Amino acid sequence: EFSIPAEDGVLYTATGAIAVGDPVLEAPVYGANNTVTRKDVLVPLVVNGGGSGSFLYIVRFNETQQGLVQKDYVFLGDRVQLDNITLAVAAPLMEKGSEYAVRVTTLDRKPNEPFTAEPTVKVSKVYQVVNNSFKK
Repeated sequence: EFSIPAEDGVLYTATGAIAVGDPVLEAPVYGANNTVTRKDVLVPLVVNGGGSGSFLYIVRFNETQQGLVQKDYVFLGDRVQLDNITLAVAAPLMEKGSEYAVRVTTLDRKPNEPFTAEPTVKVSKVYQVVNNSFKK
């Protein structure tokens, strides 16, 4: 299990700060005989189309000899803040049949609070990667 906490929307590792949008986690995927069959890169990404919303995603890429190839993404919310990302390659987070699991913790608003309210409520979601895709 590998975890990266975020402070004020910026992720910090032992090597320093990682801005949202930079590659955060590398996930080797193992096949037969414990050989690495591919390496995934998970990137938090905020999309703002010019309106009032800021939409947070986790985007999953496969690392290839030609570079990164986008494979999948999950939408985390509108105007939420990233708090923590955890990569798990074993139980209890990882389900049987998964290649790995990703737990994402965000800060969101309370029910019925306006989008202008500061996000303060921690919300954790676990996503399984199965057959090179996020399990929906």
